Amino acid sequence: MLKLVVSSGPLLTSTAVLVLAHGMLMTTVSLVIKQQGYSTSSMAFVLAAYNVGLALGAWFQGGLVKKYGHIRVYAGMAALLVNVTLLMFVVRHPLGWFLLRVAVGFAIAGLFVVIESWLSELATFGGRGVLLSLYTLISQGSLAAGQMVLTGYSMGSLELFAFMAAMFAFSLVPIVFTNNLQPTMSEDVRMGLRSFWKSTPLGGYGCFVSGIVQGSLLSVLPLFAANVGRSATEISYFMTAMLLGGLIAQWPIGLLSDRLGREWSLLMICSLFSFVAVAGVVLPLSSWYVLLAVGGLMGALGLAIYPVALALTHDVVEQEKITSATGTFLIVFGVGAVLGPFVGSYLLRAFGPVGLLSWLGGATGSLAIWSIIVTANRPSLPVEEQEPFMPVALPVTLAANELDPRLDSQMMLDFDDDEPHGPFHS
Repeated sequence: MLKLVVSSGPLLTSTAVLVLAHGMLMTTVSLVIKQQGYSTSSMAFVLAAYNVGLALGAWFQGGLVKKYGHIRVYAGMAALLVNVTLLMFVVRHPLGWFLLRVAVGFAIAGLFVVIESWLSELATFGGRGVLLSLYTLISQGSLAAGQMVLTGYSMGSLELFAFMAAMFAFSLVPIVFTNNLQPTMSEDVRMGLRSFWKSTPLGGYGCFVSGIVQGSLLSVLPLFAANVGRSATEISYFMTAMLLGGLIAQWPIGLLSDRLGREWSLLMICSLFSFVAVAGVVLPLSSWYVLLAVGGLMGALGLAIYPVALALTHDVVEQEKITSATGTFLIVFGVGAVLGPFVGSYLLRAFGPVGLLSWLGGATGSLAIWSIIVTANRPSLPVEEQEPFMPVALPVTLAANELDPRLDSQMMLDFDDDEPHGPFHS
């Protein structure tokens, strides 16, 4: 186990630096476009552009890695990200920022394809749960840490953009000097949407709603806090509370879903999220502590929808189809992640905080209602037959899900003991 942690050290270090800068950039973009006074439509397109690029990258980057190798793709995407980050300081036209945001999403997808597929190879047949938990902790912890680093910079300043670009460049160093052998890319197969929906109608709609919620929380929530009069420093603390809420809540909610069942857990999570959204409409958000509480609870509940919906999918899909189902799961999630910021920013601009809260509360409320309908018409899997819950990082690529130890039994079906496997074979 120690050998696994040490060998994955360079990849986890790159992850920490990359995600820290990425978290800073996400919040910076939201606040700078507000400073620039973009129109409602321009703001919506710019915020949604990142997830468009992310979806394109998740679809195409695997082929680039197969063709050019992990280190070359990482170097190329890191260089692209450095240049795009610096160009964001120079170019402030909405169309320019839309294209730059698409490029950011595309590059981020490539970087995570490299990191996640490499970690998956290192963890083959041993230590997957430990490595996944460590990766999740570092990813979400670095996202939260990035919000705190933002407090030391003037929002939209050259120093801020230069620092983020430098961090993206620095994330390349551990990757370049790692002595682990580059892994081979697995085939990126996907289950058809119709088969996916038939197998897991609740998991399918759950992944769509989780995309809406996560996309909105990460992209639109800074604008939400700015809309109620908070400064850039206060917004950084607010986003930290949201992300830490999501990180802290994963394990207890996961354990609850193991005992209570996935369907009832989704019903509870979404009902509580809708209640928090309604409370946000009624309570005085001008109060700093009320705002922090609303943000922390939305993060704790909203970021838990994805792992519970994914666990539900793993429970009900045939073992040999889990990997392909997960690929389709991420595509559906990506559609929601594009729609969430697009609609959420429109409603925030048109109706203020009530608009965004109504959008998110309505989305989670519809999932709660759907969980009741599905549970009433479809027998639930007995709790003792469920796969154990595992925490997951914020989704970017299919490769990260291959770290999930729940996939081990499927991998063992295809494992040939006569052939050498793993990065340590010589």
